[in-house]
Amino acid sequence: MEGMEERKRLYLASWGERLVAWLVDVIVIGGISMILLLFLRRFLPLAWLERPQLFWWPRRMPSPPYPPLFLLVPFILITPWFTGVGAASILFIYWTLCEGLGGQSLGKMLMGLRVANLEGGEAGLARALVESLGKAFLLPLDMVIGLIIPEGVERRQRLFNYLSSTIVIRIRERPPPSKVEYVKT
Repeated sequence: MEGMEERKRLYLASWGERLVAWLVDVIVIGGISMILLLFLRRFLPLAWLERPQLFWWPRRMPSPPYPPLFLLVPFILITPWFTGVGAASILFIYWTLCEGLGGQSLGKMLMGLRVANLEGGEAGLARALVESLGKAFLLPLDMVIGLIIPEGVERRQRLFNYLSSTIVIRIRERPPPSKVEYVKT
């Protein structure tokens, strides 16, 4: 049939694959940044940043143990001010650079995923910056609002993926189903 263009096929990453990639990034980069920031905090005169009553809380909140609790909510909510914002900022810069320049962070490389524009091309730094903002600082809100937007649901986009016109695609094909069937007796 003439006049009919062949459509490009993009395989959207599943939410589970994206979660595993995110966890790898948060554990590796988040862990390194937390250690670095805790180390730097001993040498830098940043006591005014450690007083939450200047910002949101009426009194100082106790600092909970970091792993694995820090994986469940944004860093800012469970860590002292400087450490939480610092760790989230390091992840934000890491994701912006890795996904803006190469399309992949360490977690995405391991999972065979890539951040792309809606046509499957490179996302670029500007789009990666917007996409990473939600992932680093506002992930729960980013996910919930993303699940409300119909176009976002169809393309498995968080809110900031939708705003940046990016998707996460699988670059590694899944192996074809085996021709052998295994039956347990």
